[in-house]
Amino acid sequence: MTGLKIECDAPGAKVLVNGSEKGGVNQVVELSPGKYAYKITAAGYESFEGQAEITNGVISLPVTLTALTSVVPAKLPALWFGQQQ
Repeated sequence: MTGLKIECDAPGAKVLVNGSEKGGVNQVVELSPGKYAYKITAAGYESFEGQAEITNGVISLPVTLTALTSVVPAKLPALWFGQQQ
């Protein structure tokens, strides 16, 4: 068997290979030998993209996704904008 295994602990992370969803992380995606582009996505995390060349066997790649930080808009005083309150 040849393929790619993405090791990732982000909940609900998905593996895309050459643009097609192939399932979740921590499982082997069976692939023929060749070069592939992969992308790892998970809600609330930045995506990760890379390339892998499969020759024989299974390549295991550890990936750590970075959590997105939410930006909460601050309510600025109207005087900052030249307005009277």
